Amino acid sequence: MLKKLFPLFGLEYRQLVFPLFRKNIYSQNGEDGVITCILKKLPRIPRFVVDIGANDGITASNSRLLIEEYGFHGLLVEPYEPAFLLLKELYKNQHGIQVCDQAVGVSQTNGTINWHGHFQNLPATIRDVNAVLEEFHTPKELGFFSIDIDGHDNEVLQSLDWERYRPRFVIAEIDSSSDRNLQTQLEIMDRVGYHPILHIGNVFYVRKDVAGPYFFNWKQP
Repeated sequence: MLKKLFPLFGLEYRQLVFPLFRKNIYSQNGEDGVITCILKKLPRIPRFVVDIGANDGITASNSRLLIEEYGFHGLLVEPYEPAFLLLKELYKNQHGIQVCDQAVGVSQTNGTINWHGHFQNLPATIRDVNAVLEEFHTPKELGFFSIDIDGHDNEVLQSLDWERYRPRFVIAEIDSSSDRNLQTQLEIMDRVGYHPILHIGNVFYVRKDVAGPYFFNWKQP
C-alpha cells in the first residue's frame, strides 16, 4: 500500500533494506531492528526521544531500546495509571528521562482515552500536546518522536508545532483497516516536511532535509 502512494508525493520507490532488519526486543512490529538500522546509517542524530503512549516503558515500546542501548534521554507520556506507575518505577533513578501521566490531544478538555484490547472511553483530562512538551522543556531537535494513542494520532500530528519541534524520525500508528487513515496521515506529514519510508503496522517517517540518499531517489520538478 505504501509503495503505491509514493508517486503522490513526488518520490520514486526504492527497495528499502529496513524490512530485512525487523526485530523485536521491546517493540511490537519489528521497530527495534529498524531503529538499529537507522542509527547505524545516521549515528549522529540527537539523542532524545519523545514517546507518547509509552505504556509501562517495556511492553511494545519504541523508546526502551533507544534509552537502554543507545543512551537516549527522553520524555515518556502515559496517561493510563497502572501502566504509568510501572513506567515511573522503571525510570525513577534514570538521569535524563522524564515521565508524564497526562493524556495529550489538540486542546485542553475533558475527554476519554482508548487502549485497544484493554479499555474504551476511559475518562481523562486531555492537554494540548504542545503545552505538555513545553512544560517538560522538550528540545527542538529530537532523534525520534513516537506516537501510539489508539485513535487520535493523526489529530495530534496535525496540531503539533512542527516549527518548534523537529524530530529527525517519526514513528506513528495508523488504523490499518482504513486506507483513508493512512492517506490522511501521509498528507499531514508531507505538509510538515516528512516523507514515509516504511509501513510495518506503524509508519516510519524521515524529515525531508535529512533524508539524503539513504531512503529515496528524488524526482526533480
